Amino acid sequence: MLVAARDAKVRRVVYAASSSAYGDTPTLPKHEAMTPNPISPYAVAKLAGEHYMTSFYRCYGLETVSLRYFNIFGPYQDPTSPYSGVLAKFITSMLSGQEPTIFGDGEQSRDLLTSKMPSAPTFLRATPRPLRSRAKCGNVATGTRLHAQPNVPIAQKPTGYSGGVIVRARPAKAM
Repeated sequence: MLVAARDAKVRRVVYAASSSAYGDTPTLPKHEAMTPNPISPYAVAKLAGEHYMTSFYRCYGLETVSLRYFNIFGPYQDPTSPYSGVLAKFITSMLSGQEPTIFGDGEQSRDLLTSKMPSAPTFLRATPRPLRSRAKCGNVATGTRLHAQPNVPIAQKPTGYSGGVIVRARPAKAM
């Protein structure tokens, strides 16, 4: 894609990067000056995409922007995907009458974006020129932490679910 954009003399390429580049660092809120610490192969691949963007800016002058989206959810999200967020899984369980499961104490949090929130073009119009043109990276997030356990009622209301929730210890990480 970048080679084609360069050859076609495209002015700017916007890349959908991922907040997964930050890994599991406890620092909150996440910010662009943080050193990436990807854990999963997915996160490594998304970070590699950011490096390609930077490389094409440095080598060919192609304006590039990487937008690190945080946890996006919305209609048509596949709840069986390993990358689906907790809300998609909660709602799917509730719609089928099954108790949703919270792993851990329910106090883990996410910065959730709905798929109806402003898109990249809107974000770029509100972004200072240096970010827009110099192979920079920007976070796309609300800056608000939503915790799993207290937000169960938010998912219960639209689904009509009135059952309970299973709270389980976190599964051990594979070594």
